[in-house]
Amino acid sequence: MLFVSDQQTKFQLAIECGEVEVAVETVMAMEQESGKGSKSTSKCWEELAKYAMEIGNMQVAEIAYQKTKNFEKLGFLYLITGQIQKLKKMQRSR
Repeated sequence: MLFVSDQQTKFQLAIECGEVEVAVETVMAMEQESGKGSKSTSKCWEELAKYAMEIGNMQVAEIAYQKTKNFEKLGFLYLITGQIQKLKKMQRSR
């Protein structure tokens, strides 16, 4: 992954190798280059959220759900992890 210059490829390799931190850093770099809300970064955030949930990394899943504005899944994540304060805050802001 150190020698890969294409951010999309680097992201996919990071997911395949289980390097969550590298995947997060890569998608954040992609977001800075192409702007927030671009199709490619949104797709990466969605894929990262799914992968993070599969491996039990709730912090990364939370960030990814926030980035994609997937409030349904974010609310469910807060509910199953017992983060009632965050769930209430999210409900108030909507």
